[in-house]
Amino acid sequence: MEGDSSGPLIVMPPSDAPRDADVVLPEEGPDVSALPEIRPRDPVDSGGYEDRPGLEAGELLAGQYRVVRRLGLGGMGDVYLALDEKVDDREVAVKTLRPGQLAFSTTALAEERQAFADLNHEGIIPVFNYGSHETVGDFLVLPYVDGLNLDEVRTLARLDPDRFGGPRFHEFVLAYGIRILSALDHLHVRPPDSGTLVYGDLKPQNVMHDGAAIKVVDVGSIRPAGAPGLTTYGFRGPNVPLTPNEAAGASEPQDDLFSLGETLRTLCGLGDSHRDLAALGALGRLRERDALTARAALLTTTPAPEGLGLISLARVLRRATRSTPADRFADAREMDDQLRGVWRELRSLRTRDETFEPSPLFLQSPYALDGGLGTAPTLPRWAAPPGAP
Repeated sequence: MEGDSSGPLIVMPPSDAPRDADVVLPEEGPDVSALPEIRPRDPVDSGGYEDRPGLEAGELLAGQYRVVRRLGLGGMGDVYLALDEKVDDREVAVKTLRPGQLAFSTTALAEERQAFADLNHEGIIPVFNYGSHETVGDFLVLPYVDGLNLDEVRTLARLDPDRFGGPRFHEFVLAYGIRILSALDHLHVRPPDSGTLVYGDLKPQNVMHDGAAIKVVDVGSIRPAGAPGLTTYGFRGPNVPLTPNEAAGASEPQDDLFSLGETLRTLCGLGDSHRDLAALGALGRLRERDALTARAALLTTTPAPEGLGLISLARVLRRATRSTPADRFADAREMDDQLRGVWRELRSLRTRDETFEPSPLFLQSPYALDGGLGTAPTLPRWAAPPGAP
């Protein structure tokens, strides 16, 4: 067993046909984090999951969550749509937790609830509640996200590239990376008394695109750096040590960057694994490089970026997925800076209009306001007699 969890809040039904969705492209502009707005047209199909043992429709959990139907199956547990009867029947996702698959048991969750409360980031799905039920054991309660995971987005883009702007899709892939890096940085850079956290199981199925936003889901895989937890073969750094039964790995922050690099490579369709990036990004002879680029362009999810854009994309992903951690990006912020540079290059090549990074030197600064500039004098100043200092 490789610890292969597929734990998004919504799991794609067992079918070769992806969920269809309306896709609205953002306006052209210099915003590196701009993403399309994606709205699924059809609800998630239970896909015959009702026949498997689990919670029944109508069952009540913790006197509050009324089960509607099962949404999917994952390595960590099953996911159900439920109504929160204490909060206006709002839709929530109830995720059951198989024994030993959660870095924090519900007992540990109760002790570490502040750690989950601190994971307040727009790119990380929040935990509403947690508890235990007699038939399924521990469970988490999270927002119900009716979006597509990035594996579904890739499939949809491959079937209909024009819906994602053709070669512009690769810029959106980098935008995914920039947004996910913000979430990873939130985990990696913690207050001194909190300790560094890692996500540990980043892959396309664990990132949801909902509307124009993204959420990193399956928060049960989050744990302290160096602690064993869920990993997935193919997206796990080759250096990650596994537990004796190979069910979990001990990840560090740079291993999260490897997983992100492999996630982005998969979305782009650049080769079958991170090893294929080495030849494409190498500084070889022009004729050999052009031949490699031409072959790689035939396999990309959507039409490949023009000119040297494909090579630059391969190089930045190659840096993230080097086998040795010391050869990767030092941290999420360094990788973010490099992704932004490649994004500007791809957009400039596509639009024939040079794209610059906005300079912070001329942005409005809060320091002048802290010094009192631009604020009205206090009342005693107005009440002072003429000539008073």
